Amino acid sequence: MGSIKKQGLANTVISYVGTFIGFLNLVILQPFMLSPQELGLTRILYSFTILVGTVFPIGLNFLTIKFFPTFKNKENGHNGYLGLLLIVAFVGYFIAFFSILLLKSAIVSKYHDSPLFVEYFNYVFPISFCVGFVSIISGYCNALFKSSIPSFLNEIYLRLFATIIVVLYFLKIISFDVFVFLYSFSYALQLIFLLLYVFYLRQFHLKINFSFFQKQNKKEIITYTAFLAVGSLASIGIRNIDIMLVGSYLDLHYVAIYTLGMTIGSLIEIPINSLGRIADAKISDAIQRNDWDMVCSVYKKSIEKLTLFGGFLLIMLYVNINDAITFINAQYATSKNVILIISFSAFVNMATGLNTSIIYYSHKYILGTLLLLGTILVSIFLNVILIPLYGIEGAAWATSIAMILYNVAKFFLIKKYFKMQPYNASFLKIIGSIFSCLLFSLFFPKIDNKYISMILNSVFTSITYLSLLLVFKIITTQQIKKESENLKKYMGIGTKSS
Repeated sequence: MGSIKKQGLANTVISYVGTFIGFLNLVILQPFMLSPQELGLTRILYSFTILVGTVFPIGLNFLTIKFFPTFKNKENGHNGYLGLLLIVAFVGYFIAFFSILLLKSAIVSKYHDSPLFVEYFNYVFPISFCVGFVSIISGYCNALFKSSIPSFLNEIYLRLFATIIVVLYFLKIISFDVFVFLYSFSYALQLIFLLLYVFYLRQFHLKINFSFFQKQNKKEIITYTAFLAVGSLASIGIRNIDIMLVGSYLDLHYVAIYTLGMTIGSLIEIPINSLGRIADAKISDAIQRNDWDMVCSVYKKSIEKLTLFGGFLLIMLYVNINDAITFINAQYATSKNVILIISFSAFVNMATGLNTSIIYYSHKYILGTLLLLGTILVSIFLNVILIPLYGIEGAAWATSIAMILYNVAKFFLIKKYFKMQPYNASFLKIIGSIFSCLLFSLFFPKIDNKYISMILNSVFTSITYLSLLLVFKIITTQQIKKESENLKKYMGIGTKSS
């Protein structure tokens, strides 16, 4: 457990460092160094390739979390599980490749207002290949409890690479054609580094033990993989379909503005993503052992902790938004309302805890997949209705409404089938504290200096929030002291060297 905890902390630190680099990149450097059309191209390329890169691995990461323990055997190369994954992935990629090739004319015809995307559309094929295989091999590494390097490559390396090539292009050292090529090449390098890491771990085993595979419940494996493939696509689609629809209705200038707002608003969700990478395997294992008390405990604790921390992030964003938006290039300032809408949706996701993990690693995964498909249909329908009427704000509302409905539906699904109702008086007190802080912030004096204003707003709001949590006994001074000591312990601060 010590190793898992350390990797969990490492993943969290990596996520925040990567987020800081990404924030610096997307909010400050790229809006200044790229035109809105150029920035919009990178975001729509990313969203499209993420969708394709999710299609062809067909739910293999979920399969790994659920079934890899059955195959796991270090002495015989885990029965060639990696080889099996790669064969299925290659078949899936070629199906996706030829499908997109056949549909290329129909796809690009929808983006006549985004000529750069049409011009560079062919980069979708190599980037999606790399994204898909990186996802598969990262999932394999996570199953081996070696998640820090894959996280580093995904969260930090890619963003640093993007920063470098943006600066090179801005300084006119490289052309835009070379910039797009290097952007694509960064994903290829990520895949190469990841493969070298698996070789370094001596876990690159391709020889499949077919006799072992024949003994497995293939019907269960195929059914689970098929439904989770659809679920994976729909999950990524919910967070990317809006960008593609904005690009099809509006030009790339608006894609850049919308993406910026969505990225900032989604920062609130970082803790749940980090916690999910750590807790998914634990929840899956508990369900396999029929230990529902453990599942319920993780569910309740995730909601309490994530609501508490997510609430703090939401408050900080809301009280500082007017000052923070002034740091952004003026042509992106219209993203403010997108930030506020998306951030509230992200908070709701935090406040509903690790509900997705419970559904998808249980016997109700089929129902969960159908629910997700319904959500993406709602998202598409709302985006098609609201984008022409309200532009990028319509896209933000469409995505947020769909996501909130999805989380509410997951709550009732878990309550009905697993008899878990995780909300209590403490949750209401946390929500009350959050809204009290937001109300209190309305009476803050207005200060012309944005730097002083942000510092004072953050300090006063933090003190108010912490005071309310202490008054309502949601947290205690002993808990604060204990968490501080644990953090110091894991970070190696204040410990004597042996």
